[in-house]
Amino acid sequence: MMAGAREAKPEYLDVLVVAAAPVDLRPALNLGVELAKLEDMVRRSAIPIRMRRVFPPTYAQLEKELSAPELERRRREPRVLHFLGHGEMDGLWFERDDGSGELMPTSRIVRLLKGSPVKLALLNACWSATNLVASLCDRLTKEGGIPAAIGHGNAVADASAIEFAREFYRHVVLGKSLGAAKNLAANHLSEQGRTGATEVELKGDGTLLLADDLAEGERQGRVEDGMPLKGSLPGTAFFAGRHDEFTEIAATLGDTEQVAYGLWGIGGIGKTALTLELARRNAWRYQGGIAWVDARDVSPPTAAGMLQFALAELEPASTAKDAASGLVRLMKEAPVLVVLDNLETLPSDEHQVLSRFLKKLPRNGSRVLVTARSVLRDFDDVPGTRSRTLTTGLDEYSAAHHAFYYARLKDVKALCEEYPRVTKGGAGGGEVRLGRPAAVGASSDDRAGRGRRQSRLGGVGEVPEDALRRPGRAVTKAPGDWAEADSPGRAGAAELPAFLRVGEVHARGVGGRGRSGRASELPKRRGAGTDCRGKCR
Repeated sequence: MMAGAREAKPEYLDVLVVAAAPVDLRPALNLGVELAKLEDMVRRSAIPIRMRRVFPPTYAQLEKELSAPELERRRREPRVLHFLGHGEMDGLWFERDDGSGELMPTSRIVRLLKGSPVKLALLNACWSATNLVASLCDRLTKEGGIPAAIGHGNAVADASAIEFAREFYRHVVLGKSLGAAKNLAANHLSEQGRTGATEVELKGDGTLLLADDLAEGERQGRVEDGMPLKGSLPGTAFFAGRHDEFTEIAATLGDTEQVAYGLWGIGGIGKTALTLELARRNAWRYQGGIAWVDARDVSPPTAAGMLQFALAELEPASTAKDAASGLVRLMKEAPVLVVLDNLETLPSDEHQVLSRFLKKLPRNGSRVLVTARSVLRDFDDVPGTRSRTLTTGLDEYSAAHHAFYYARLKDVKALCEEYPRVTKGGAGGGEVRLGRPAAVGASSDDRAGRGRRQSRLGGVGEVPEDALRRPGRAVTKAPGDWAEADSPGRAGAAELPAFLRVGEVHARGVGGRGRSGRASELPKRRGAGTDCRGKCR
């Protein structure tokens, strides 16, 4: 295979990365942030590795990436498969196109890897016990899939996992064996005072050399992330819950007869968070580009002004006088995603202008996602549009997970040291409170937008937006009753209320040792879920 490419020494060690975080599995993984950090590490390092993201992170896409025609077309020989996500004793969880999970048994993974260029599987997954990763790594190597596999036996923090990967890859491309590179990287973690040095397991051939034939000389690392080259998205943020809404909307994105989807709901319920996650995970669909427009940044708030903003995101040099026509032209050339966020600022007499634009969109997979606090007039009358109103907050498991993540982010000591427990309470049983004190501690740095504060709690309770824009605030006994925490990291006796969907209340669904599980299954499996104080945030 690729005889011409072998005549000269390869310049890069090729690595395939699968970052799979199915939305219907718990606990939620913060892979968007983790993957961004890993890829940024590669870009900044003078380490000759070329990291290609398997995007979407489906098993079918991995099969395509490792197929002989695709390898020949790209003239690549990926020698490392780097997996981030959920694992089981007998398989790995991949995503489907709609973001839901698909457990792929080890036997199929072994068959896929047999005969491929892959020599090493580096599994940075969320495990609940060392024997799980050891079992999977053993099977991948002993059943003939690949010569070697490395796994993190227990949960490992982001910083440690990324530092280990950087040091490991650095030593591998310097000609070290897998065993030596693994030991040197683990020793580096110990010397830096980082956790995780003793959590790394190597199965298979530790004497294997992966990069002894690389061309000499320093080269900057390269990343092929699969993101569209045009436009931009707000920064990645932690996301958990809303799996039903996510998969419902994501399923419509593959329908070429659809042109737009509207998401309505009160301020702070999680419309922007859900839309951002949809856009990020489905960016592979929109090679024509993605334009994100926050209506609050457009003054005066007109439909034409917002469309002009979107056109400028995708085609900065455009001189088109009619932004709507310019966008339609780009959408006809290749599928484009346009997000119009916070359209409650749009005057009602401008709704018809937006509707006329939607009627002109091509049926080729291009899409417009719209969010507003109330239904936009005439939106649902446009052929090819669908919408949904968010009326409830997160289920209690996701609410607790969010609170724990933000407590750690803001260094709220009361929650950093113990995973939160959820107890039912409040009038009518519709409100739950965290068993430990929690603080929101909101800051503008958490906002995925331009200068304004937006709830990253994804709709946990009816949180007043003005309070969310005030740093250092903590939720007290009632949604509208706010008190300021004494100082960062001290929440006092404040508690965070969350409003749940009927039928999803299941006490103590966090913190138990066990496998990762589907959200729909967890109420039946009391105590299920992985204790992810480290890697899975």
